[in-house]
This record gives sequence, C-alpha cells and structure tokens, in this order.
Amino acid sequence: MSTPASGSRAMLGEALRVIDGPEAGSEIPLGRNVAIGRAVEGPGNLPGDHELSRSHARIVMLAPGSYALEDLDSTNGTYLNGWRIPSSQLLSTGDRIQLGGTVLQVVLPQAGQASGAHRRRQVILAGATDAEALRTPKAQATLYASGVRKSYGSVDVLKGVDLEIEPGEVAGLLGHNGAGKTTFVSCVAGLRRADAGTILVDGVDAVKEPLKARRHLGIAPQDLGIYPTLTVRRNLELFSELAGLRGREMASNVEEVGEALSLTPKFDAHAGTLSGGQQRRLHTGMAMVYKAPLLILDEPTVGADIRTRQEILDVVRKLADEGHAICYSTHYLPEIEALGASVALLQGGEIIARGSIAELVTKFSKQAVELTFEGTAPDIAVRGGETKLEGSRLRITTDNAAETAAAVLGQLGAQAIRLRNVELVRPSLDAIYLTLTEQRYSEQPAARGDSDAAQELPAAAVGALQNSGVNFKRL
Repeated sequence: MSTPASGSRAMLGEALRVIDGPEAGSEIPLGRNVAIGRAVEGPGNLPGDHELSRSHARIVMLAPGSYALEDLDSTNGTYLNGWRIPSSQLLSTGDRIQLGGTVLQVVLPQAGQASGAHRRRQVILAGATDAEALRTPKAQATLYASGVRKSYGSVDVLKGVDLEIEPGEVAGLLGHNGAGKTTFVSCVAGLRRADAGTILVDGVDAVKEPLKARRHLGIAPQDLGIYPTLTVRRNLELFSELAGLRGREMASNVEEVGEALSLTPKFDAHAGTLSGGQQRRLHTGMAMVYKAPLLILDEPTVGADIRTRQEILDVVRKLADEGHAICYSTHYLPEIEALGASVALLQGGEIIARGSIAELVTKFSKQAVELTFEGTAPDIAVRGGETKLEGSRLRITTDNAAETAAAVLGQLGAQAIRLRNVELVRPSLDAIYLTLTEQRYSEQPAARGDSDAAQELPAAAVGALQNSGVNFKRL
C-alpha cells in the first residue's frame, strides 16, 4: 500500500528529496506552505516514520525559489545541517533537514527570484548611487514616500525616509524602538504632519490633503482602538460607514471580516466583554473591513494568542493576493517570513536597506559565532573569521559557524572558565538585521540544554563545553 510520500510522487524542480528514512528515494514537492509530519494533509504526510510528531515542521514559501523552515513544537526537534533550529530558518539548495528518522535534502535547482513587478531585482542600500533608479515609479506604487522628515524640537526622528509599496505587496517595516516606525506610519495616515517630503497614498498627496488620503487607507495602530460599549458588529459597521460604505457592500464586508477572524459568533456581544485575543482581532478587522488600497498594521499581533496571530496572517495574505498594499510592522520576525513580505529596515530615521528576504540573504549571508564572557572578552583571532570585541562579547563573522566555534573554543585555554554563553548565528532575518545594524532585532529563544549543544557541534568542541556551565544558544 503506497503512502502519500511514495516514490510515485512527481519529481519537481523545487522539492525536498527524502534521502533517509521509510520513504527514502521519494520527493516532496515544495509549495507555498508544506507541513511535514506523520498525520498532516498533503505531500508532507510521512506516516511510516513513527519518530515524527503528528505535525512536526513546516516549509513556507517566502518568494518563488525562497523557502523557510519552521519547527511546529515537535517532540524531537527539527535539525538543519546537524543543528537543532530554535526559530524559523532560511533554506539553501543542498541543506539537509532531519525530522525524526527522516532526512531530507533541499533541491532548488534555480536560484530564487521574487516574482511580480514589486519584487526588486537588487537590494537597495542607504546612500547607494543607483538607489533612486531602483525605486518603483510613483504611478505604480500604492504608497510612495520620498524624503519624509519629521522632528520634535531638536530631535530628528525621520531623516528623509524613502519607501514605496506596490499593489499586492506586503512590506515588513522593521526597526528598533525609536527608529521612527510609528512616526512614519502616523505621517502616512495623516495623524502627524511631516515637516518635509512627499507622501502619496493611492496617488493622493497625504501631506497636502491628509483627509482625502485617509479615505484610501486603513490603519490599525498598536494600541487597541475598539469601542467597548458597542457590539462587535457595530464596531465593524462604524468603521465601514466612516469609509463611505453603505447597504449590501458594508454588510458583505462585515460578514466576510467577521468570518475570517472568527468574530461572527460574537457579533452581538459588547466589544468590552471579549477576550484579549478577540479584541485584537476586532481591532485589526476594523482597519480591514472597508478594504482600502493601503493597509497599515502596526504590531497587529502584539500580545496575541497563536490562533489570533494565524488568523490575522491569513487575512493579510488574502488581502495582498487581492491586490491591496500592506505596510506591516512587527517585532516577531517569523511573521515577515511567513507572509513572504519584502523588508524595509529603518534605523535612525532612515531606511538603510530595502529588498526581499531572499535578496537580503544573498547579499548578507555570513554566519557568526558569539561568545559572552564574565568580564572583558579575550581578543582571539581565528583563521577565516572576522573578529569584533564589544565589552564582554566576542563576535566572529565566518562562513562556517560550527567549525569556527570549535576552533575558538580550542584556543580559550584558561579563559574558558569565564565563558558564559555561546551562540551560532546562521543566516536568517534576525541575523541579517544583526549584520546591518550590529544590534539584535528580536529576543533570542530560551537556551536549550548543553546536551543539545554538544551533539550539534563538531567533536573538537564537545570537550570544551563539558562541565563548563556555559549557556549555549543557536540563532
């Protein structure tokens, strides 16, 4: 009896080749979202491997030819090239994935290039001489911002922000607190007036005509903006009416958003009686309900439960597929990868890099090893690595983080007693942000046990970690 992963499966160009395990010799074709486990639906169903969790891992398409690997809280973990992944990781051709007793090899015969006019062919970096030539023309962009500046007294918050988002594009606006994200989206929405620059929303000048431009956008700020004494239905209707919707169109949109965000059963309940997750879904739904050409979502899933997060992401993807432009700000980087969003990195009031995740990874694909010590970090040179000292932290940029970790641990000698933490940084969106800004964007996952670290490092590094009390993490 054949299984869903049997060798009869068609051999496609982009796939996961099963090289070990019960289904060795077959392939799993890659698509937009492929779940892998012994009880999942679709081509990733591997019922013959009893070491797999029912729903073990997932491969998400970021753009054509570009994929990310996620663990789905599996029992045994998901391993990429011999190390257990703590978070979503970008895949390259030739990568090996181990799940339970199955080993998969990533096959991407053609280098991935994001599709659609809004996917840039090159990464745009701040100060690049050809940056303007690479930008989307005004007429093609739903949001077009150029040279946007905003100051509060002597503090320059926005120093000339350039950003365009095209129909059907989800643009992830990333930056640390204080980078200017909230100020920028407030200027786009007409909540604050820019001191200088151009902002066009669906062709309308948002600086000169903010009220008119506001009719072309929906915004869900981070702070909840629901009306607790009104019913859920009335909250959605009110924002539809403010956008000029009436009658059947309004009723249809309200029903559609309510169904998509699982709010329909609560339509007659007062918004103030909803749970936190339900209030977050309602808040976001109020921005989506009149289906404006531009949707601005500022931390839409902050504090949300898993169900709320997934439902919001599903609706965002659906709106993008329908041609809406979406500016999506979040501190949860896997959401950007799951949405297949392009990325705009905002730092110090300027966009310092702009492109798809795949393009950014291609340009900034270095791995790194970070060692944290008690007291000042020792100055250790490693062949093939670029070393940087920052107080108690030693960071080594390299092409092979695992081998470099083994080499540096072997050189510590008496300094090993002061070693408190080791991290392997593999190319990911967070690692790219670290490369560009020398700052971490998201909080790192909790450390796993030293036993995991030992089996993921080369043998030369194992002895250096045994009985050391070192906290070992992988990014």
